[in-house]
Amino acid sequence: MANVLFAFELAERLSGTQVTSNALHPGGVATDIVRDLPWLVRKLLGLVFITPEEGAKTSILLASDPSLNQTTGAYYDQCLIKKPAQSAQDQGLRTQLWDYSLKAVGLAADTFSVPAQSSS
Repeated sequence: MANVLFAFELAERLSGTQVTSNALHPGGVATDIVRDLPWLVRKLLGLVFITPEEGAKTSILLASDPSLNQTTGAYYDQCLIKKPAQSAQDQGLRTQLWDYSLKAVGLAADTFSVPAQSSS
């Protein structure tokens, strides 16, 4: 969730630049992360998980498809734009995470400030 919140906040803060920020969920990917689970559980998960190659498709799409050069602040799930969880759209949580992140790495509070919104 923090990755999604941060990506959306970064997209807003860099709005109007040539930098884009999107979030993605690759799907349930069969990696070594389940190596410590019992054998039977690993086998069952293997029936529903996708290969690492399939899981990488969304990252590759977002990094290389020229038609997405202007797409920012979107959430992708297995190469499709999807609506993220309601909490990922919470402006207060996004700001709180942003401020905490800046403080944690010792950056100034106004780093990547959100541009002023016009009232027109």
